[in-house]
Amino acid sequence: MVVSCGCSGARLWCRARAAAPHRSRHLRGGHRAGASETHLGHKLGASGVRAGSPGSIVGVPGVQVEHTVGVPGVQMGSPGFGVGVPGVQMGSPEFGVRVPGVQMGSPGFAVRVPGVQMGSPGFAVRVPGVQAAPPRFAVGPLVVQVRSYKGVPGNGAEEQHAEGSEMLLDICQRRHFLRGDDQQVLAWDSYLRGCHPGFGPLGMELRKNLAAQWWASVVVSREQVFAVDALLHHAPRAGVLPAGETFRLIQAGALREITRNKELSKEQIAAVLENMLGTSGMLRGDLLHGALEQYINCLELVNRRLPCGLAQVGVCFHPVLDTEYQNNSIARIGERTMSSLVWFSSARTAGQWLDYWLRQRLQWWRKFAIGPSNFSSSEFQDKEGRKGSILYYSFPWGKESIETLLNLGDNELLQMYPENTSKLQGRDGRKNVIPHVLSVSSNLDQGVLAYLCDSLQLAESSLTKKRTLQRKVLKLHPCLTPIKVALEMGRGPITELRQVCQGLFSELIENGISVWPGYLETLQTPLEHLYAKYDEMSILFTVFISDATLESGVIQLRSRDTTMKEMMHISRLKDFLTKYITAAKNV
Repeated sequence: MVVSCGCSGARLWCRARAAAPHRSRHLRGGHRAGASETHLGHKLGASGVRAGSPGSIVGVPGVQVEHTVGVPGVQMGSPGFGVGVPGVQMGSPEFGVRVPGVQMGSPGFAVRVPGVQMGSPGFAVRVPGVQAAPPRFAVGPLVVQVRSYKGVPGNGAEEQHAEGSEMLLDICQRRHFLRGDDQQVLAWDSYLRGCHPGFGPLGMELRKNLAAQWWASVVVSREQVFAVDALLHHAPRAGVLPAGETFRLIQAGALREITRNKELSKEQIAAVLENMLGTSGMLRGDLLHGALEQYINCLELVNRRLPCGLAQVGVCFHPVLDTEYQNNSIARIGERTMSSLVWFSSARTAGQWLDYWLRQRLQWWRKFAIGPSNFSSSEFQDKEGRKGSILYYSFPWGKESIETLLNLGDNELLQMYPENTSKLQGRDGRKNVIPHVLSVSSNLDQGVLAYLCDSLQLAESSLTKKRTLQRKVLKLHPCLTPIKVALEMGRGPITELRQVCQGLFSELIENGISVWPGYLETLQTPLEHLYAKYDEMSILFTVFISDATLESGVIQLRSRDTTMKEMMHISRLKDFLTKYITAAKNV
């Protein structure tokens, strides 16, 4: 059935969805799909194998991925645990290959076994006839995935790190994850210090998704955690001068009037300025004190029962030294988006809660990473002897902190409420106690940079000898990637195809699936350039609407992770994507 050009957009969209399901055609890689099930995968002449991690497009009802490697007796388990071959057992990707009679040393050293060559821990293991993928992502027959910024021990490691970092920065700026500066070239240091023009549209969406996952993990799924919203600025406490690094809010006109008043002596000007600084409002440098200000009200909300917590996500300000000036006293205002959990518990259980939240937070950061081992933690004590832990991410240039957990004791509450200590007491069983405060503070901007570094992969074609041909892919986790689907038009009548695209766009958006409207582009782009663009934008799937869609409702679906193309009926696309993303959340 061919839809006539005179149909309205809504009618055309309904007819495309109602078209009879079409059996999938064999495409590059040997895909096959029936009417009741959708198969995404490839076939190389061995028995079918199911992979079970959402990162390899599996683990959802009615969706199977068939990875059949051309070695008889080779079965692939979950992508995170490698390949099982008779006589060769593969452990986790970071610990290499276990072979009878062969013992591995530390993960940083390669093992030389006849027929088995292992690179550094960040690289895949190569066995004749077997290609193993990094954790969470399966490898198709056409690509071998390599971490671009993992240096091999020996000469040239630092150069590889620098080259990989520059490559990633270029991709992030070209694809609008990070904003550049027309006047100067920005390096990674500018983004780490929070002294940059800000994130681009895709970077904003990535940070929003990261914050949403943090909120779901810390607030939504917890019975005793409540949301608060503190002001960007707060008044100074009576009798307490602002800290030296705190930004004060002073009206420019009032300051100019004081400095231009010739009747005032230097001593008088200094006294007036000191008084002005002591009474002016302050920009917040963290989210902790805003939560402490709401502690008493929230304690009444839970009937004074401990433990409980207060959570918030917001922008904080910090000083950044301006390197253009030799005077180190001149600082610019840096911004960073922070997430904060302030946890109140009895002194008796404070240490246990610190350990609990450390495990939870480290596990959470690792959940979305291709290389989980790049996230680590270390204990510390501050100047006052209070214990805490810092979570780090190992960037190519070294470790950077992304989250801090600190047991503050009861001093913060006592200093904020010196005359209302009785109102601070909560119930710990039958006892009334002043709680200890545990601060869990995450730098979401730093987290965005960490996951961008973690996601970059280079894919080399196994069908060509040209090692210089590499496909750059940002393989962000399905829950974090800014755009899930790109809609493109294939061959066929432009008006009708665009109407179908618009109907599909509306359906996906209504179900919370972000879409890139590629069908609006009027300039013709070669398919390989289009795929390269969307891979660098970390778009999970590319959907092609063509004349076949008008005839039978069939669309073409291309996967970012496997590069495989599959035919699917348009009516099943929404359910497939929803199940795929839901499965990724539950891993």
